[in-house]
Amino acid sequence: MTETEIKNNTSGTSALNAGSLYAVRWRSSIDLNIVVSGAAGQGIQTIGYILAKTASEAGYHVFAWQEYESRIRGGSNSYRIRVSDAPANSPLVEADILLSLDDKSKAKYRPLLKEQGILIDEQESGNRVITIPFVSIAQNDFGNTLFANTVAAGALAAVLGLDLDSLNAVIADEFAGKGADVVRTNLSAAAKGYSVAKKDCEGLCPWRMPKRELAHYLISGNEALALGAAAAGCRFIAAYPDDPFHRHYHLPLETQGAPEDIHRTGGG
Repeated sequence: MTETEIKNNTSGTSALNAGSLYAVRWRSSIDLNIVVSGAAGQGIQTIGYILAKTASEAGYHVFAWQEYESRIRGGSNSYRIRVSDAPANSPLVEADILLSLDDKSKAKYRPLLKEQGILIDEQESGNRVITIPFVSIAQNDFGNTLFANTVAAGALAAVLGLDLDSLNAVIADEFAGKGADVVRTNLSAAAKGYSVAKKDCEGLCPWRMPKRELAHYLISGNEALALGAAAAGCRFIAAYPDDPFHRHYHLPLETQGAPEDIHRTGGG
C-alpha cells in the first residue's frame, strides 16, 4: 500500500495503528548514494551542490556531505549525496554512482562502488561505465573548460532520471548573479551533458525520479547553525575570519574576527 492509497482508503478494510502507518508511509523505494570525486580545486562542490539542490527541488529527500581530506590543490576529495523518497538523516558508504574527475580520485573511491553500480568517467570505457569527456565538451562546445562541471552535473541528473527542467531551474538560480550570458552557457552545457548521458544510459540506468509535489528546503550545517543561533537570541560571535561559517555573518549578529596576528602563529 502506498502513501496515496493509505490517504484514500476510507473503506475500513485496512486498520493501521500509528506505528505501522508511519512504517508503510516512509517505506523507501529510492535510496541512492552518489559520490563525486576529484582533486581539490576541480569544483566537485559545484557539481555536488547542483545535483543535491536539483533532487531536493524535485521533491526528494537529500543528505549530502563533503570530505575535506585535502585542502591543497591536487589532493583527492569527495562530495557524497544520498537521495531518497523517504527521510534520510545519515550518509551511506557504498556508491550506486561514482563520478570521477581524475584518475587519482577514481582509484581512491572506486572500492566504494557497488557491483551493479555505474561509473561516470572522462576516458574509461567498459561494462557499467558511461564515458563523457567533460573537459573536451566544455572546451570544444563552449570555449572554456570551466563549464566541465556543469556538463558533469547534467550527466548525473540524466543518470538518476531527474527532470531536465528541475536542473535548469537550479542552474539559472545558482548563476543568476553572473549575468545572462553565463546562465545561458551553463544551461547549454548542462543540457549537453544530460543528452550524452541519457543516450548512454539506455539499457543501463534503471532509475527514474519524476518531479514530486513535495516541498523541501536544502540547508547546510553551517547555515543551520547560524539560523539557530539567531533564533536563540545570539547577537555576538567571535570566530576565525577564514572559518566556513564566516560567510553567514550577514545575519543580524555582531561579529568580531580573530586578530590578524593569529594568521601568523605557528609559522615556520
